[in-house]
Amino acid sequence: MHQGWVVALAAFAFLSACGKPANIGRPEPLRIGFLADPLASLLYIAQEKGMFQRRGLEVTFRDYEGGMYAVQDLRRGEIEVAVCTEYALMLQNFAKGDLRAIGTIATANNSEVIARTDRGIRQVEDLRGKKVGVSKGMNTEYLLGSFLAFYGLRLRDVQIENLRPSALAAALTSGSIDAACLYPPYSYAAKADLGGQVVAWSAQGGQDYFFLLTTTTEILRRRPAALKALLAAALEAEEYLKRHGAEAREVLARRLDLAPERLAEQMAQIRFEVGLHQELLTMMEDEAHWAAANGAIASGTVPNLFQSLSLEPLEQLKPEAVGVIH
Repeated sequence: MHQGWVVALAAFAFLSACGKPANIGRPEPLRIGFLADPLASLLYIAQEKGMFQRRGLEVTFRDYEGGMYAVQDLRRGEIEVAVCTEYALMLQNFAKGDLRAIGTIATANNSEVIARTDRGIRQVEDLRGKKVGVSKGMNTEYLLGSFLAFYGLRLRDVQIENLRPSALAAALTSGSIDAACLYPPYSYAAKADLGGQVVAWSAQGGQDYFFLLTTTTEILRRRPAALKALLAAALEAEEYLKRHGAEAREVLARRLDLAPERLAEQMAQIRFEVGLHQELLTMMEDEAHWAAANGAIASGTVPNLFQSLSLEPLEQLKPEAVGVIH
């Protein structure tokens, strides 16, 4: 065989192993929806540094207030990938088991319960009987319930107000609610607006939540190469962030329009890693049992959560990144 053909075939094989779609002649469009936040740092880095483009992808981003809303548009066909928490994945798959997570891109411990001190709230026990805002269907629902339980309170001991995250921040500022369970950027906005009139507690008790690349079984069947390319780009971005942290943070500060100090503060609460680990499945099982006990899903009907994960694409790229027992 001619040497030039050997080189070309070898190059093609290498690109395929890195997750490049087969239609290498033209970019393949891929729409991804997520919260515009440092949690999505690996995606921003991959786009800014051409990591998607080199793998034959033309990626566009769509901003959402939270992963649950991105999942809704995923099912409507408006995006191909939603980035959501493990709680949203579990809850949405209970309703219709068509979602699959192909990998995490971050874990974080950044959610807070924020309360107005002018409503007589100084300690957690003061929340009893108060109006507490949360976005039902999102992981803050579970975090709030677990947080209250740790301090001897139940959800029925407070008056729950169900609002979208941006509306929660506005309601807390206006005083129509007394407290809320929030995450950035909404937690920062509420605290900035209220100044010294707030008290805040971590809602997570040291337990990270997961930020997951999620798609549907149908898209996984039809577009495996594109999803594998997405994962390959995220893995490259993870390495880039480790090796070129200062440059990456400059890119992110510009892209997210955040002051370097604020970006550093938020990134310190996040661990960036592409993977699928047993801790994820354990967390989902705990959340499913909580959801069943608290009426978020039908009692006694916890689904097989292992089926919410698609391990093969990441296993093919980086086997050691998959730690789920199977």
